[in-house]
Amino acid sequence: MNQSKQNVSDRKEGSLISSSSRWFLPIIGAALFVLACSAQQGQRQSNAASASPSSSVSKTDGDSAAALTANLPLRTLIDVPLTGGTTRLDYQSLDSENGRLYIAHLGSDLMTVFDVNKQTIVGDVKDLKRVHGVLAVAELHRVYASATGTNELAVVDDQTSQIVARVPAGDYPDAVAQPATAEQYRITANPSHSYHGHDQD
Repeated sequence: MNQSKQNVSDRKEGSLISSSSRWFLPIIGAALFVLACSAQQGQRQSNAASASPSSSVSKTDGDSAAALTANLPLRTLIDVPLTGGTTRLDYQSLDSENGRLYIAHLGSDLMTVFDVNKQTIVGDVKDLKRVHGVLAVAELHRVYASATGTNELAVVDDQTSQIVARVPAGDYPDAVAQPATAEQYRITANPSHSYHGHDQD
């Protein structure tokens, strides 16, 4: 009889152990899962904190440009609103002799003239349909701009910011270029068309 009581007692203990292990293992598993997740989250926060500069500029995950420039020795000098609004910009050309930056404001059909020394907008050259390429030639006092909306090369006087000539430039004139070594100036706005009209006399 003692033996049967012991067997019943062993079975009760065995059933208690097996029933407690049925609850114990999932609880331990859940606890380990929570710990693993919190460790990953802590590592992500630690990586983000070490990647951000000490000035802690806020940025979103999708802001890859900000993440790229965060490690460069760049800083914002001034934020200048452009006349044409927030539409597409294209090529730019710097006239370092006169401190002027010419910016093709393609989405607004104009070219913005910016004074790099005074950090101000000098003005705009309007009526350049879908302006793409820009080339400033200081020694001629000319700026050349390709307008794909009218398939032409516009010649602009850099003193007055007025268009002084419009020349057909073929289908979709894009970048404007000038040969590095030339006796005369040859401005190209399209590989198949060149403008020879401004030899220095």
